[in-house]
Amino acid sequence: MICYKAVDNDLLSLGLKRCTPIQYHIGEWVYPREEPQEGQYTAGGLWVGKHNGFIRWLNKYLTDKYERPMLVYSCEIGEVLWESVNRIKTDKVRLLELVC
Repeated sequence: MICYKAVDNDLLSLGLKRCTPIQYHIGEWVYPREEPQEGQYTAGGLWVGKHNGFIRWLNKYLTDKYERPMLVYSCEIGEVLWESVNRIKTDKVRLLELVC
């Protein structure tokens, strides 16, 4: 499944909800620090966007509230641990190519 991962200019996760940022590398699988559990508010897991609309909203939110730039990469994901209309929590992510 192809999704979208937003990162900063150094390929670090955005650290939203006070999470410690995780370093990403293009083409390499990245795993969460904690053992991931199923469910939205449970431990572990990595978050990705499902579509461009959510990524555009996230970009506006970061720009308006924090004045932070972000890069968006297409990505592959592992097992889906939780899913909403806009996002997916997964057990691993691999960045593929820069989208914007």
